[in-house]
Amino acid sequence: MTQKHLVSFKDAHLAGLNFGTAKNGNAYASGIALLYDEEGRYQTGLQFLCFSNALGALRILEQQIHSAELTGESGKPARPTANISGWFKTGKDGREFRKSPTFYIESVDEIVDVAEDSTL
Repeated sequence: MTQKHLVSFKDAHLAGLNFGTAKNGNAYASGIALLYDEEGRYQTGLQFLCFSNALGALRILEQQIHSAELTGESGKPARPTANISGWFKTGKDGREFRKSPTFYIESVDEIVDVAEDSTL
């Protein structure tokens, strides 16, 4: 069995948040976690998947995006911010290995409401 090494990112901006159902019937979320340094400069974007109990927190983030759009806050980018923890996995797409690993979210903490944060 492969050991998972948990990694945490503070104040990750979650973009392109999508929900679906896998072939095995399990719900999942996917998207991109945008990471910035302490001065607010963009560092990197990580493709993520989530099959864990953190799906509930990600659904709350989706509702915040929708609420911001309904209340006229849609002029701001709809990128909620949260502290996320998880692990990286590489694998195969068909016959070839993926060039970059996928980040699997295990937990989502300290969600910042997009409607309240004017820096987004």
